[in-house]
Amino acid sequence: GELMVLNNGVYTPCLPCAEKPGRAPLWQVKAQRVIQNGKTHTIRLQNARFELFGMPIGFLPFIEVPDHTVERKSGFLFPTMSLDDNLGFGITVPYYHVFSPHMDATLSPTYYTGQGLLLQGEIRNRFETGEHTFRFAGIDQQDPEAFDSRDTSDRNADTRLMVASEARFEINPRWTFGWDVMVQSDNNFSKTYSLDGVSDSVFRNEVYLTGLGERNFFDLHGFYFNVQDTREDNLAERQEAVVYPSLDYQYIAPEPVAGGQLSITANLTNLSRREEDFYFGDRTTSSYPRFAGLEGSYTRF
Repeated sequence: GELMVLNNGVYTPCLPCAEKPGRAPLWQVKAQRVIQNGKTHTIRLQNARFELFGMPIGFLPFIEVPDHTVERKSGFLFPTMSLDDNLGFGITVPYYHVFSPHMDATLSPTYYTGQGLLLQGEIRNRFETGEHTFRFAGIDQQDPEAFDSRDTSDRNADTRLMVASEARFEINPRWTFGWDVMVQSDNNFSKTYSLDGVSDSVFRNEVYLTGLGERNFFDLHGFYFNVQDTREDNLAERQEAVVYPSLDYQYIAPEPVAGGQLSITANLTNLSRREEDFYFGDRTTSSYPRFAGLEGSYTRF
């Protein structure tokens, strides 16, 4: 009927070795009873143990997982662990939740023995013309003095927060609009805690509109660069240019003009820099001053 029961079941995705079929696979799960429920579409393993290279490394009285007919199902995901000198030992237990066929979320709380509870989450939406991902994270550090360097954003911050949004929409087959932006309470939170999708040393915030025809193209971009380092004054970030916007456009006339081809190539760039990027030579050997970027605004057409 609705139940199928297997006694002394073994599951492994690893094919047995052709030369030594008796050798244990890389990993396998053994259970005293395996019960597949056709009504709830679940598989329940009773008295299950996880084996690696034939050696048992974990035991669970029972575990229940979706069967092969389920594409997505709410529930806990496999935990992960980490170790860091400043954060301590960390364990993450993600929870995945399905709201609808086009919306789901993952909540990933992490407890660090050195800094306390980090709450991190991601909400995903799919639409007829595109998709959107919203990320957030926050922690109230219980021991900021664990960070060695003084006068840094890591050590002097207690409550640390981050929100990020990423989206891409296809307006029609030729035009695409989207963004990828992140805001955080200090300049190094995402990198220090290796937050998903936003932990690069330089995070590029961008908003864009692009159009691509058979012979023409339009590309409009705005950029802001988050430089993630430990300096509280955000000097490296202020030395980066803020681009608002950069426009590239090319047009090729569909019909010949005066027996030839007419094309127009255009660029509009507007940027500003809050602090001059000044150093000597290659930053290590030469005493000659160099300016990688000047403070102020710049516009070109």
